[in-house]
Amino acid sequence: GTLTMVANSLNVAGGISRGTGAVTFTTTGTCTLNGSAAQSVDFTGSTLRNLTVTNSANPVSLTAAGGTTVGGTLTVTTGGAALNTSAHDLTVSGDANFTGATLNAGSGGILTFSGNLALGALSNAGGVTFVFNGTGSAQIITPNSRTFGIVQMTGSAGVTMAGTASFVSLSISAGENF
Repeated sequence: GTLTMVANSLNVAGGISRGTGAVTFTTTGTCTLNGSAAQSVDFTGSTLRNLTVTNSANPVSLTAAGGTTVGGTLTVTTGGAALNTSAHDLTVSGDANFTGATLNAGSGGILTFSGNLALGALSNAGGVTFVFNGTGSAQIITPNSRTFGIVQMTGSAGVTMAGTASFVSLSISAGENF
């Protein structure tokens, strides 16, 4: 079935799992993961506009086999909050803000960002591919002195680094500026 939230908000304190058949979430509002224990969520096939993680005591793990797509902003800023992608793909069309939080990239997967990216902590990123593909305006990456895995800059609007970072591998497509 499908849960359609339109512009409403959805607050989830527990996990989200998919039973048999397709279960999807569609929202043009914000889905907030605000539990007080570890949360595991599966957004396979879902359309999320904005995703906010405020669970400060335990990590939130994305388990979507087909990846998770956020069409707007991703915000993980509460002190101690962590988002585990655990080798699953994550695509964020808007800005992604991990200030004061941790992005635990797992050991594989593709993390695609079309907007700005601000990091707090970054862990397990060596085997992960980061794609920066902004086309509207220049992307600003605030790496907080972190080490990235494979980085591909494939957009056309330019990428600005606000701080220092290390890369296992860096490729810049023709037409992109860094």
